[in-house]
Amino acid sequence: MFCYPDAVNAPDVVRRFWRDLELVPEVADMIVDCSVGVVVKTFVPHKVYYHVIGEYPAGIHDEQGEKILVAALDEFYDKGYKLAAMRSIAAKAQIPTGLIYSYYKNKADLFDAILRPVLYDWERVLTAGEKNESRHLGTEIYGLSKAETECLLNLFDHRKEFIILIDKSGGTKYECEKERFVKDIEAHLLEHRDDTTADAVFIHIIANNFVDGLMQIMYHYKGKEWAIMILHKLSKMYLSGIGL
Repeated sequence: MFCYPDAVNAPDVVRRFWRDLELVPEVADMIVDCSVGVVVKTFVPHKVYYHVIGEYPAGIHDEQGEKILVAALDEFYDKGYKLAAMRSIAAKAQIPTGLIYSYYKNKADLFDAILRPVLYDWERVLTAGEKNESRHLGTEIYGLSKAETECLLNLFDHRKEFIILIDKSGGTKYECEKERFVKDIEAHLLEHRDDTTADAVFIHIIANNFVDGLMQIMYHYKGKEWAIMILHKLSKMYLSGIGL
């Protein structure tokens, strides 16, 4: 068991735990209040403590939580959401299957956690840099603002997550994420094109092909410099054709 021996603050910690445990009722009976502190059984999620307190308990490194995320990333990447299994994730992480449920209430909850690094509001990202910077100058990728470039560079650091989001999320609330991404790019291009004679269907094709090209860079990734070079060429080829 882990003990958080803070007799002064223990009551407040317990109260904050109980408030949060409304979200995780299955672990409510695992918390014990004692005169010398708060004792929590090993399988109580430190994720709950982190969510309530804002940091992990002193001296506690949530190695099990990290192992779950690494194993889940591989499982969702290899099999997609539909075929991924919690039992298989547990086997890869070398932990009991039940332990995963002390961190995540179900597979969908774990899937949310995996995708968090790549869940952008693209409509906001696409307009973030327009007020104060040129869209063609001072960035590594043709036609993209600093905000857009930074987000795409972050995607390169989370390639598996982005591939899962776009290509392997069938059966989840994210299964139409590619269409939403294309729609946001399409609306942005229609608003900012110089060639007002360009057909709307043509703009849709450009947006769709851009996302497909981005995915190919993710699948065939050879390093960030290579990815920036390819994306720069791709962006220039598409965007210059519509006057951007």
